[in-house]
Amino acid sequence: MKRLFDPNAPFRPSAFPFFYGWVIVAGCTAAMLFSLPGQTAGVGPFKPYMLEALGIESMDLSIAYMIGTIASGLTLPTLGGLFDRMGARKTGVMASLALGVSLLFISQVDRIVLALAGQTTFWLAMPLMVLGFFLIRFWGQGVLSIVSRMMIGKWFDRRRGLASAISGVPVAVAFTSALLILSWVIDLSGGWRQAWIGMALFMFFFCSLFCWLVFRDNPEECGLEIDDGKTASSKKVDAEFVTHRDFTVPEALRTWPFWVFSLAICLNGFVGTAIGFHASTIAGQLGMDAEALYSLIAQTVLINIPVSFVIGWMTSRFRLKYCYLITTFGMALGLFGFMNLPEAWAKVIFVAGFGVSWGTYGTLLTVTWPRYFGLRHLGNISSWVMSLLVVTSALGPVFFDLCEWLTGDYGWAYWASIVAACGFFIACCWMENPQRKLAPAGR
Repeated sequence: MKRLFDPNAPFRPSAFPFFYGWVIVAGCTAAMLFSLPGQTAGVGPFKPYMLEALGIESMDLSIAYMIGTIASGLTLPTLGGLFDRMGARKTGVMASLALGVSLLFISQVDRIVLALAGQTTFWLAMPLMVLGFFLIRFWGQGVLSIVSRMMIGKWFDRRRGLASAISGVPVAVAFTSALLILSWVIDLSGGWRQAWIGMALFMFFFCSLFCWLVFRDNPEECGLEIDDGKTASSKKVDAEFVTHRDFTVPEALRTWPFWVFSLAICLNGFVGTAIGFHASTIAGQLGMDAEALYSLIAQTVLINIPVSFVIGWMTSRFRLKYCYLITTFGMALGLFGFMNLPEAWAKVIFVAGFGVSWGTYGTLLTVTWPRYFGLRHLGNISSWVMSLLVVTSALGPVFFDLCEWLTGDYGWAYWASIVAACGFFIACCWMENPQRKLAPAGR
């Protein structure tokens, strides 16, 4: 096993004619795309088929999704230490294999119910769906995403924002187009079950091999240096861009920036999950065809891509709170446009607002924690962030369903999310990098 995962097997990263960190960027990007089946965007298109196959209501499936996702989120912090000990390569292979098995399981849930009970029964379908959602969310949105994002943080410092932006572009295209693409995949595969089985086999036989071949935990184990040994320019030698001390998890959790910035990112997941999960229902309430809404969501990538590069450039030159002001403003703007669809002006605001908000998401999730808290406990700290993200994303579909059940539509859910975005916008104005307080006097 030790020889199998030797950093120089099956090739030496230090022998590449260019910095291997850029291969890591490509690998992390691919792995994020591979995690799509465990993301909300990868689950939403399957919702109508699951409701029909299991004979349950939308609220029932939302609750199962919430419980399974919250359970996975609460479990993630225990994995942070494992990531720090095992490294990205072993963890990536393990997550790929586990996600493949999880997808096979969830593709057979209705058949398992029939085999055990002889008929469709709510009391058996619910716990099995909870288990299925727990597994795909834990290994997909949780573990594989943590590995992919944090590996970039270990290989880059000065160019971390640029690397994250480059990685974020194809991820943004895939995630914003996922609802539309997966609806086609289901049709082309001959059904929802076949689509999930196909993705499971891909994870099991291709993604696991890919992670073993490409992933490396850090440059030092490969005989390389972070950023290829290039030092920061004088403009960046200040407390905002220098790690004076590595924070432990308890120390990070006691800082306001951790909670404000984590929850600001979580609002993205909360809203995005709810929209993705209920997209077909929301489209009907808005008087739109489901594929028309999927297409509109995909159009946000036109704003997403340039914003990703702008934010990547900004993170290398400015305080991160300015980037968080942009993402929270974009979220509020996008939600206001969304609730007024299908008006033409609302489409423009929706695409612009969510394009901005989703364009900052990946970069900030990658850059913030190594910048603010150092690399030594990065896996542990990042797992706490991802845990919050997973838990809050689980609450999104249920919250939207509850508002719809109480009022007859999703209007109150939109307004509550807008108020939350405005609240985080105000809070972000006062947030600063904790490392600044540790800088020597006069810097």
